[in-house]
Amino acid sequence: MKSIRVCSLSLALFAFAAAAQAQVKVSAEPWQKKSLTGLNSLRYGIAYDPTGALGKQVAPAMKDLKVATKSVDLKSDGKVLLNDNEGRLKVYVDEKREEGKNWVGISLEQKARLSRLEAVTFDTVTYKIGTLCPAGNTNAALKELLAEFVKDFQGSR
Repeated sequence: MKSIRVCSLSLALFAFAAAAQAQVKVSAEPWQKKSLTGLNSLRYGIAYDPTGALGKQVAPAMKDLKVATKSVDLKSDGKVLLNDNEGRLKVYVDEKREEGKNWVGISLEQKARLSRLEAVTFDTVTYKIGTLCPAGNTNAALKELLAEFVKDFQGSR
C-alpha cells in the first residue's frame, strides 16, 4: 500500500514539474482564422523591438502572403482608420513577463461592423496568437508565429 502511495505521489510531482515547464501558447480560434477571409492588403509594424532584430523577420514573412503589404510606424498608423478589406498586423515582445521569459505575440486589427446597426464601424483586434518563451528564443518564437499566421491567412483564401 505504501509503495502505491509513493508511486502516485511521484507521478503527481512529475506531472506538476512538467506542467511548470510547459510553454504557454495562444493559437487562433476558428472564427479568428475565418476573419482573415477577404483581406487584400496588410499594414504591419513592430510595437516593441528591443534588439531591432524582429523587423528583419517580419518583412520576408509578409511577402509569403501574396497580398499588398506595407511596413508602418504603429504609433502614427494606429490613428489611421482601416478600409473594409485591410488589416493592421502588430508584432510585439513583452520582455521578462516571467523570470527569464518573454511573451512574443502577433495581433491583427481590422474594421468591424455592428450587425444590428451597420453604420457603426470600428477597428478592433480580430486575430491574436502568442507564446511565452525563454528570452534567448524570442527570434525563433516569432518565426514560428509568423509561419502560423501565414498558414492561417493562406488557409482563409
